[in-house]
Amino acid sequence: QIDWLKSDLKHVPKNKMLIVSVHIPVLNSTTMERKSQFLEAISGYSEVHIMSGHWHANRNIINSELNIYEHITGAASGMWWGSTVNKCGAPNGYAVYEISGNKMKNWYYKSVRRDKDYQINLITPFKFTDKDGYVIANVWNADDDWKIELFEDGVNRGEMERYNDYAPEVYSYNKSLNISESTNWYMKTNHLYRLKPINDKASFSIKATDRFGNEYHQSVPIVSVTKSY
Repeated sequence: QIDWLKSDLKHVPKNKMLIVSVHIPVLNSTTMERKSQFLEAISGYSEVHIMSGHWHANRNIINSELNIYEHITGAASGMWWGSTVNKCGAPNGYAVYEISGNKMKNWYYKSVRRDKDYQINLITPFKFTDKDGYVIANVWNADDDWKIELFEDGVNRGEMERYNDYAPEVYSYNKSLNISESTNWYMKTNHLYRLKPINDKASFSIKATDRFGNEYHQSVPIVSVTKSY
């Protein structure tokens, strides 16, 4: 397969954008055979985007050294084909990409039954698994170049801290069902953000600015996965 890929790519000029679609994620894989040869074969183009899935969760991974961006996209069917939410908290949905020439000029995650501006879950202090009084934002399409800010009673409290953990709303939902102790039903995600407010009873809103300058806002807290989705 690697030999076939190299032979095929001989016909693609390096000033082109390359999009490679696969099932299982690549950049963070520790078991993929001939991974380095695969990455070497697809590197060096104007832009390189890997489109993958498999996890039923959203995550964006960037290899800055090779200029490769991997988009791991959640499922339109949610967790294992019978849910309204993916394992990371992203609603059922799909990715939309806008291309101009040899550049990806914009992309976003489109939740089913929702407007495209719906990009954030707002979790208020002491809700779900939070015991420390944080305001939490689950921004399911975020990457390193997004800016996530918290507003408390209309006052900008600044950028929120990015952290890696289980999505509180999904973890609590699946625990309440007692369907399985397996983490197949939830997974740690890197698109969570938090900040401790001055007043945990205040009104909160989240402003998320993506790498293209698009702004997304959320001021309605998520009540539960079933009621919100």
